Amino acid sequence: MKNAKELKEYTKGEEDHCEEVVKSIVDAGINVVVCGGNITEIMKHYLEKYKVMIIRIMSKWELRRLARSLHARIITRLGPPSEEECGVASKIAVEEVGS
Repeated sequence: MKNAKELKEYTKGEEDHCEEVVKSIVDAGINVVVCGGNITEIMKHYLEKYKVMIIRIMSKWELRRLARSLHARIITRLGPPSEEECGVASKIAVEEVGS
């Protein structure tokens, strides 16, 4: 990149791509994303914009247990999951134990 205009265009392209990915996830009927790693700030922004809950689980074992209990598959690609890869939960809640 040689100037600010090129950097601005690159950033705009990245933002457009991230919004397109999140929109495709929402269009597939997904309203909760469970991840086992970091999510970039721009992806968080668009997930929040489209009202998608983000759950981050750092333990790969707990992530596998959750996927098994929801009848879901862990996917490593970016984009909407197929119908066979989606899990189902009747309720998701945050409960604080202790103080």
